[in-house]
Amino acid sequence: MTMLQASVDNAAALGMTMPQAQLDNSKLGFGGNNGVRRKRSSDRYSGVLAKLWSRHLQEKEHSMGRRSKSEEVKPGPNAPMVGTIIKRLRLQRDISIRDVAEGSGLSPSFLSAVERGESDISIGRLARIAEFFDHDVGSLPGYSTRLAKPNFLTKRDRPLVNRGKGVRYEVFWLPGLSLELVTISLAPRAAFRDELTHEGIDTLLVISGEIILRANGIDYPMQAGDCTVYSAAYSHGMRNDSLKPATAIGMTTAKMM
Repeated sequence: MTMLQASVDNAAALGMTMPQAQLDNSKLGFGGNNGVRRKRSSDRYSGVLAKLWSRHLQEKEHSMGRRSKSEEVKPGPNAPMVGTIIKRLRLQRDISIRDVAEGSGLSPSFLSAVERGESDISIGRLARIAEFFDHDVGSLPGYSTRLAKPNFLTKRDRPLVNRGKGVRYEVFWLPGLSLELVTISLAPRAAFRDELTHEGIDTLLVISGEIILRANGIDYPMQAGDCTVYSAAYSHGMRNDSLKPATAIGMTTAKMM
């Protein structure tokens, strides 16, 4: 039995299949067709070898199963569900998986598997999907795994900046984002003390009253409900020429502080 077990172990180590191991038994002196006794011995050997081989495969499969379970990497409780996010974006825009596939260069079957959570996705492929939805890779999976639950800003995260007399300018540092939110209040006849210039793109939405946006030397009157987007690389500022207070909300894609 020791020689038989050694034969199985050697065959497994050499990557041999069961038929190959049986054919190779002639090396141990059990093969050949010279005589009935030799034939019966060979048959008995092959039968025992088959049982040992079967046991070897079962033990190997069991061992691999234990290893795969122990090595399995499960997503953390705050891990973003990329497939769910992609499906939500797709349904919000009323587009099909085939539309996303054509726009991103990925197959519909692969995208369907990702949405069902049956397939993982690489950063490269995720970047192509993010570009299709006008996102970047960081913003697509929910901006940050730290935002799986509400993250309330402290006073330290929303400093007041002195922009001049009669101007209340509060900056909100948004965690995990390359964005800054700004609330602006202008008293009657108030104006920014200095014009600003910085990197990024600014968005301005007037909430109440009237505001004059001065961008690159040109005045742009804005009323409540007006919204504009402009490059912050050009000098810009705001003022309120009216006799009523005015408020606005701004967003910039660059960190100014």
